[in-house]
Amino acid sequence: MAKIKSMGIEYKIIAEGNWEDIANLAKLTKKAIEDTQKRPIYLFRKESDMEDKILEAILLPNEGEKFSNYRSRVVASGVISTMERLTSPKTVPYSFNFIINDGESSFLVDSKIRENKYEVKISASGEYSQRGVSIARELKETLEKRSLKHSYDSLEKMI
Repeated sequence: MAKIKSMGIEYKIIAEGNWEDIANLAKLTKKAIEDTQKRPIYLFRKESDMEDKILEAILLPNEGEKFSNYRSRVVASGVISTMERLTSPKTVPYSFNFIINDGESSFLVDSKIRENKYEVKISASGEYSQRGVSIARELKETLEKRSLKHSYDSLEKMI
């Protein structure tokens, strides 16, 4: 387990809207993670490969798919554990977590998708600090542009 070593910023964004808006926000979050990903300078780069594998495992809503169908598809894939199904039956969680340099730099995007609500927590420290800022800013600007009801908080803390 990595040691807690650096100050970072945690952003918490909660948005409410119709299912189409929520599905689009989940897709936007994954796209923002991909867009801020460092591309390898060298021919082989383990960090980039690991991020790609984690991102491939995140199942997002398909175009026109209803929440109930999306949740059933995610449950059938085995991504949601039995405990999550029992404790949050109307929620689809996904998480992206990346730690390097023995915990001095960490990046976590943890989200919960519901039919009419989307929650995302972005924690970033060290080399990932700017990446966290970029993703949080993009989500906030999108929510404001679309006039969706939302809350946005940030907190500096040890990560």
